Amino acid sequence: MYASYEEDTEFRTKFWDEHFKGRRVVLHDTTNVSLRKPSSGDMQRALYSAYYKECCAKGGVACQPCNWILGLPLVTGHSNDDQQIDQTKILKLQKAFQDEDLVGGDVIGFLNIYDKGYHQLLEAKRNGQRTLVPDSGILVAESGESLLRAASVAVDRSIWE
Repeated sequence: MYASYEEDTEFRTKFWDEHFKGRRVVLHDTTNVSLRKPSSGDMQRALYSAYYKECCAKGGVACQPCNWILGLPLVTGHSNDDQQIDQTKILKLQKAFQDEDLVGGDVIGFLNIYDKGYHQLLEAKRNGQRTLVPDSGILVAESGESLLRAASVAVDRSIWE
């Protein structure tokens, strides 16, 4: 499923060690797969994504710094980012993986770096993991135009350590 901790630290660039030494890092995001609009109203509601403004499926992508990329199962377009994490049970799968891939007899939990749409701090903690999420966007008015500026610096939202 994932590259082992040993493989990940061996093949990732030193940049990651400067910032995340001793961490099992995985970056999460979702992307859409456009679908034809179904004739059934119930199916339209299940597949419609307000974010993408279309009927679609959403696929999760998990990437480790060693360039290991994992595609997660598709969920309906109506699911938000948190629902996608819950529906694919990825945090539980990561827990099972980290519990088997011991480093010197110790469990090294995943550090999940999420997009701003995710709010999985407590669920990650329950699974022995940590999270980083970017700051939320800031609405700035300039010359009568509204500009949404999203912060790109991830902030550690961990509640322990």
